[in-house]
Formats: sequence, C-alpha cells, structure tokens
Amino acid sequence: MVITVATDKGGSGKTTIAINLAAMLALSGDNVLVIDADPQASCSVFGNIRSEAGIEPIFSLISKTGPSLGDEIKRLKKLYDAIVIDTGGRDSVETRKALLGSDIVIIPVVPSQLDIAVFESMIRRFEEAKDFNESLQAIVVVSKAAPNPFLDKEVKLAREFVLALEKDGIFLSRGTLFERQIYKKAIFEGMSISEMPDGAKASSDFGIFFEDVLTLGQSLIEGR
Repeated sequence: MVITVATDKGGSGKTTIAINLAAMLALSGDNVLVIDADPQASCSVFGNIRSEAGIEPIFSLISKTGPSLGDEIKRLKKLYDAIVIDTGGRDSVETRKALLGSDIVIIPVVPSQLDIAVFESMIRRFEEAKDFNESLQAIVVVSKAAPNPFLDKEVKLAREFVLALEKDGIFLSRGTLFERQIYKKAIFEGMSISEMPDGAKASSDFGIFFEDVLTLGQSLIEGR
C-alpha cells in the first residue's frame, strides 16, 4: 500500500500526519518506509532527532526528490507492506509523481476560508492524477483544528464543505485532528504521539483517522 500526504499549502500538518501514520502502521506490525519527497526534508529532520536521542527507528526513512521518485516508488513497494510519502506544500513534480504511484492520497484541510480554497485546487490535482491512476482514492481530513469548543463552528463548516464535494474516490475521515501541543513536543523528542506517555488525547483523535485509512486500504486490497 502506497499512501501520499499532499496539499497545495504549507502549514496543514502534512508532515505530522505522515510521521504518525507511518508510526501507527509500524506499531501495528507492518514493515513501513517513509519517503521524504519534500525539499524542506522535515521527515528527515525528525529521523535525525530520533537517532541523536538514541531511539531505535520504527520505520525506514529515505529522502527522494525529482522526476525519478516514480521509479523509486515502483521498485520499493515490492519490499514494504506500506510506503508513506511526504510531499512539499505546493504543486510539484514530486507531488504529481507520488499521486501517480499511490493507492491513497491523504489531503489535510485546515478549517479556514483560505485553506478551503486551496483544498479545491488539490481536488483538481487528484482528479487529474486519477485519469492515469484509476484506482487512486482520497481521504480528506480536517487538520489543525482548534480544540476550543467555541470555535467548533469552523470545523463543522469545513466538514460540510468537504461532504458537499464528496464524489467517487473522495472520502471525508470521521476523525478531526486537533492542534495539540503534544504533536510538536513529540516531534522535538523524536517520537510519534503513540509513543508519548501523555499523548492519549491526540492518539485517540488520530486513531479514528487511522482506522479510516486502514478500512479504505483493505477495501482496495479486496477489490484487486
């Protein structure tokens, strides 16, 4: 299973999603590879922090950018149960190559008017990729939502907007990923939220989203 995390705007929690998704897959017993296809190399920075802290890696990690990313995906997916690809926060050759080689694309959307407009452009990119990769599926997840209940209206509006755009191959995750400090703390310590002793709330939020990814992945496997 090849999963790409992609959006046309930075600051959506993309790398955080990629790292924690890969970690949950690995902790579930899968042999997992993360491909850092973002020129900013945020996943690679995380890997270095973990290594310097003396923590054993739970997934393999490589950095790969440029047009040959597509060839690497084809080669490496034979060697791993799951590959998670982190792309840059913009339209790029890496994003397009990743979409063509993926089974699932995860599209994080921040609940704000600006990010919803960006989300629409990402959906167009998904549809373009699906013309060539017919089995490609998309999971949209509301990300970096304020945990303040008084701001819940923004989350509801974002979810309603995405639901209105749901069509063949595009699904809205039941989970909402809230902006919790534990995500940053975990990254700075070289760990996933699943490994943090005080990460229960974030792990619970993320777990619902994780279950949706697994369910969609299983349906794709059964449909082959």
